[in-house]
Amino acid sequence: MFWIAMTAMVFSKLLAVGSPYCLKVAVNALSGSTLNMKMAYYGVAGFGAAWALSVFLHEGWNNLMAQYLRDGIKRLSEQVFEHVHSLDLLFHKTSTKTTLFAVNKALDSIENGMRFVSGFIFPLILEFGLISATVGLYFGPLYLANMWGMLALYSIFTKRYSSTW
Repeated sequence: MFWIAMTAMVFSKLLAVGSPYCLKVAVNALSGSTLNMKMAYYGVAGFGAAWALSVFLHEGWNNLMAQYLRDGIKRLSEQVFEHVHSLDLLFHKTSTKTTLFAVNKALDSIENGMRFVSGFIFPLILEFGLISATVGLYFGPLYLANMWGMLALYSIFTKRYSSTW
C-alpha cells in the first residue's frame, strides 16, 4: 500500500509540474503566422485533463497514506496494549493514570510526526526536485543556482524576521 501511495504521489507531482506545458502548446498554436485552433483546443484540454488527473492522484495518495498510517498506528497500539498487559502486577499497582496518559500522548505524537513527514516533507522534496530539474534543464545551471541562492536568502530572512517577533 505504501509503494502504491508513493507512486500515486510521484505521478501526481509529475502531472502538476508538467501540466503547464500543455498551455505552452496552446499559446504557441495561437501565436505566430499560422493559427492552429485544433492544437490550441488540444493544449487546453490536455492541461485540464492533466490537472484533473493530478488532483485525483493526489487525493488517492492522501487516502492511501491515511489508511497506511492508521493501520500502522493500530498495530503499534495493539503491541503497546499487549506489552502493558504483560507487565507484572506491581507496575500496575504503583503506576498512575499519567503513565497510560503518557503512552497515549506518545502514540498521538508518533502519528502526528508520521503525518507531517508523509504529507508535507516527502511531497515538498519531490516537487522541489522536479522543479529544480525543470529549471536546470530549460534555463541552465546558472539560473538554477540563482534560484537556490534566492530561496536560501528568503529562508534566512524569514527565519530572522519571524524570530524577532
